[in-house]
Amino acid sequence: MGVAIASGAPVAAGLITGIIGGIVTGALAGCPLQVSGPAAGLTVIVFEIVDRLGLPQLGLVVLVSGLLQMLAGIFRLGQWFRAVSPAVIKGMLAGIGFLILASQFHVMLDAKPPGSGAVNLDRIPTAISRALTPLSITNGAPFAHQRDELQQSREIVAQQASLRQRVAEASENPATPDAIWTELAEAQLAMVTRLSDLPSAHSGASETEAMMAKQQAIVDLQAVAAAMRARDRDAISKSLQSAADQLGQWHQGLKHPSLAGALG
Repeated sequence: MGVAIASGAPVAAGLITGIIGGIVTGALAGCPLQVSGPAAGLTVIVFEIVDRLGLPQLGLVVLVSGLLQMLAGIFRLGQWFRAVSPAVIKGMLAGIGFLILASQFHVMLDAKPPGSGAVNLDRIPTAISRALTPLSITNGAPFAHQRDELQQSREIVAQQASLRQRVAEASENPATPDAIWTELAEAQLAMVTRLSDLPSAHSGASETEAMMAKQQAIVDLQAVAAAMRARDRDAISKSLQSAADQLGQWHQGLKHPSLAGALG
């Protein structure tokens, strides 16, 4: 379950996987003290698969991995790994731990990890500065304006997630009528209009990054609408994923500990 939560997969998927894995491992275990739980390093691998290939492809990757492990067991290839130096194993685990630390450091400061391990590490000073710097208010705008902007960003992210689900259902059906695609494209353009018309009551370095993410999200959503008109399902999927990432960064960038404290 912990791997599922950290990887962005449904919690139910983690629970079901753990139950099935426990039953299968228990039935096929070679000794009564065999460890069947996942290693912590698996979190990084699963996260990258979900982020780059999507959740549906994770099932295929797990299936192929399981088959390879079964073949390795049949041909007794496990003893080959005794030739691997312990220093290599320790170095690998240390590297995985370092990546997890760089990612979760941002979560600790109520922010979303900005990207890959190198990017997460590079942005740590910015995250610390953002958390310790008092919130600035543009042109004396009251906290209510900033609260309203944060609330609207939350609503937009939720509405886009709902629209993305509808698009996914339409993409899975080859016989989706043109009228449905037209309706979805118009809904997506309406989202672009609302996003473009939303004024900003924030300022500062982190908020500037949030506005850049917002502008990129607008570009991605426009690309989604164009792909819908062309019925290009691959372009729709890629643009939707990019837009979701940018909207998430925009929403997270609007959050600030000082604002939370001032608003109670």
